[in-house]
Amino acid sequence: MTATAELVRALAALSEPPRREDSALAAALEFGVPGSLEAWQAAHTATFQQECPPYASIYLGEAGALGGPVRDRLAGLWRALGLQVPGEPDHLATLLGLYAAVLERVDADEGWMHLRRVVLWEHLLPWLPPFVDRVEVVGVDPYPGWGRMLRRLLRVEAEATGMPPELPLHLRVLQPPSPGAWDGDVDNALARLLVPARSGLILAPADLRRLARETGLGVRVGDRRLMLRSLLEQDAAVVPEWIAGEALRCCERLRVEQCWLDPVARHWRHRAAATAWWLAPGEVPDAMAEHG
Repeated sequence: MTATAELVRALAALSEPPRREDSALAAALEFGVPGSLEAWQAAHTATFQQECPPYASIYLGEAGALGGPVRDRLAGLWRALGLQVPGEPDHLATLLGLYAAVLERVDADEGWMHLRRVVLWEHLLPWLPPFVDRVEVVGVDPYPGWGRMLRRLLRVEAEATGMPPELPLHLRVLQPPSPGAWDGDVDNALARLLVPARSGLILAPADLRRLARETGLGVRVGDRRLMLRSLLEQDAAVVPEWIAGEALRCCERLRVEQCWLDPVARHWRHRAAATAWWLAPGEVPDAMAEHG
């Protein structure tokens, strides 16, 4: 597993702010980078600070924010392994580094193989496929290519370890979204739509700017909450309809591209379908029906 572990470490390193010495690593992976370090750093900032912050707690937590129970559970994993808890146990580079360390030892005994499944299915796969999907779409070059590399690696690892019998704990503890239809309550919409674990989709700032372009609305400069509030207040009919369509497209991508990820992908499909129905009630989407 040494080659796979080295690739995981390389992808972890490339998710961190780039340094001049990372150019050799990028070249070894045929990972094309901008001509200057400054341009590379700007691409990293745009991708991982402005569009897709690489923290599990943002995508799996009930609040859609850093910290909380998700970070606490990940800190518990480090303590259970007898390791010092890092400052950001839910950061992607930290989690990939841990996974690489496990992969280096899977040939030692069955215990390490079990740990490989735990780290992969409990702490990486519950959020990385939808996260990588957004990086591939809204990330700045060269990071969409990084996302494709990570997606291929995750699929190989998922198929090698086999599907678990039940959902990961991070997903099992999430409360299902409240029933009912969109009633124009902007605060309720913000609390649901900006929390990927609830909505089933990731709305990056670039997505909200695209929403504004395609609907002819103005977009305010600021964080996602401010942007989405402004859009909803401008048009409480068109914006929910646009997001419902985006949620259904997300369901279809998961169905076509991530069948290897069930039952995790099925969970995300159901949440996205529920969001689409909430915003634009109509025929029950297939992803809701299959979930029961």
